Amino acid sequence: MKNYIIIFLLISIFYSCASKQDIINLENCKKIKIGMTENEIINIMGKPLSSKKYYDDSDKDTLKHLIFKYDLLAASTGIEVYINVKFDSVVTVYCDEETVKY
Repeated sequence: MKNYIIIFLLISIFYSCASKQDIINLENCKKIKIGMTENEIINIMGKPLSSKKYYDDSDKDTLKHLIFKYDLLAASTGIEVYINVKFDSVVTVYCDEETVKY
């Protein structure tokens, strides 16, 4: 019985810490403005979970797609930031379903 209580407490602590970080990241994401540089984004958000470059046929530009942790508990893809590589500036931000910036 003691083992179950200890395991429950450890899991509870883990999820409460993860939830606080999610809130911080979402609040930080809302500070991102179109036109900011990649370094400015990393100063606000921290290191991204993923960073990939790809060529956007519609804009004829190379974009960098950064993904930051958002919701460990749900099926969220994370906070997404698209940066125009040529100009080193943010062009699109997806913080959550309600906060999208172009």
